Order: sequence, then structure tokens, then C-alpha cells
Amino acid sequence: TFFFSLWLLLLAIPASICWGLVTSSGSFLPLPVQKQYDAKIAELGKKLFHDARLSKDNQVACSNCHINQLNGVDSRPKAIGPDNMIANFNTPSLYNVTLLNKLFWEAKETDMNQAIYAHIQDPTIMAGKWTDITDAISNDITLSSDFKHGFKDGLTDKNVVTALVNYLASLDYTP
Repeated sequence: TFFFSLWLLLLAIPASICWGLVTSSGSFLPLPVQKQYDAKIAELGKKLFHDARLSKDNQVACSNCHINQLNGVDSRPKAIGPDNMIANFNTPSLYNVTLLNKLFWEAKETDMNQAIYAHIQDPTIMAGKWTDITDAISNDITLSSDFKHGFKDGLTDKNVVTALVNYLASLDYTP
């Protein structure tokens, strides 16, 4: 078991550096004491997180793969998007995701907003088109009103992403 523990530690250090949890010199980055988010906007983001209108043909909501009851994952080897498209990776948990400096399994993104834009438009994940998304939401009286009250410029793709980021910031896992 000693060698297994040592092996796990040796794997964890490069992964921690890749995910932005440790600096290249080996020191851990401090985590913020409290995550910053707007609770009202986070509540709007929660509605969007469970809304399949963010995807192609209203087939997939974020919550289809990021299942809170399963610690934010779906337990599949690879995520499945619209039309049963198989993604390149399995679904990572979103708990504390806004504390990470690098996103996606391959650490290809550092900006949460851009990560959400990429996910929504990725043909294997949600295959959403922004004009379709904003049109569908604008026809929803409740959501449209929420955007008018939450944002000066109302419903825009940028504000959809901002609401989702606020919701993700509200997801906290503390054992």
C-alpha cells in the first residue's frame, strides 16, 4: 500500500498543476474564503441549468449530465449529448468549479464564461445556437421577466452565461 500511495501522490501533483491548484514551484494556491456570486442571478442560473432550451432541439439540459444527486456527474464513461452524440470525455463534477484556474479534463480553458459558451455550442455536448436559445427564452414570460429585473440590458447570450456562472459559484461541496 505504501507504493500505491506514493504512486497516487506522484499522479496528483502534475494533475494539480494542470488544473491550476498548485503553482509550478509546487506551492498550493490559496482558495478564497467565500465564493462571490449574486444569489438572485444564481437562482436564474439554476433555472437555466435545468432548461433543455439551451441545447439543440430542446434535448439536453446541463442537469442531464451534471446530476446533483450523483455529486454533479452522470456516472457514464463519456457524456451523451443531443441525438446521442458521444462526447470525448466523461462529465466532471461542478462542485467548487469556479475555484479552479483551469477547466475541462484537458485544462484547455481558463475562463468560466468561455467554458460555458464552448459547452453550449459543442455539437457533442449541447449543440445550442444562441439565436435559438435567446428566442426561446424571450418567449418564456417568467424567464424573460427575470432577465429584465436581473440585468440592465435584459436577455442576452452574455447574461445567460453570467447567470449560469453565478449558479455554478453557488454550488459548494464541503464534506
